[in-house]
Amino acid sequence: MLAAFGVHGNVHLLINNAAISASAAFQNTEAAEFERIMHVNAEGQILNVASSFAWLGYPGKTAYAASKAALRGFSESLRLDLAATGVGVTLLYPGPLNTSLVRNGISDSDQRRQREEQFLAKRGLSLERVVRRCLDELCANPGRIVVGLDYRLLDMLARWSPQLAGWGMGFGAARAGF
Repeated sequence: MLAAFGVHGNVHLLINNAAISASAAFQNTEAAEFERIMHVNAEGQILNVASSFAWLGYPGKTAYAASKAALRGFSESLRLDLAATGVGVTLLYPGPLNTSLVRNGISDSDQRRQREEQFLAKRGLSLERVVRRCLDELCANPGRIVVGLDYRLLDMLARWSPQLAGWGMGFGAARAGF
């Protein structure tokens, strides 16, 4: 990083793209290789993109919610593991985004896919807003960044009363129709 300052002057964003490829199943990776790969590939700040489905389930989103909950547990543990190394780990909860994720994803019904796309088109946050928030906060190495009023309220409710939050999510899902 100091070399970048010397060459370019004031640096506002540094993307570390050093990497070692690993094409082996976890159980076939030697501990020393895993550690070397993690050291090279995980220097600086790690940002993992989660979802409110990491806090609460949602009908028809079982696989997606399970993957985001796993990412949450992994990221929170990794943050603690790497705390003394200077590598930060942040979970981003970006709120609903109108991207091609649903359109290109798996769906058991065109109607369900269309309803979810309509919801995201109407309620989705701008990517620029999410990126700006990340850039504004990442230097402080937060454990999490939650964007959007809906997400902040849902996060608080899920922490305060998981049962009430689950009921609310089920009610919202029934109204949204996907």
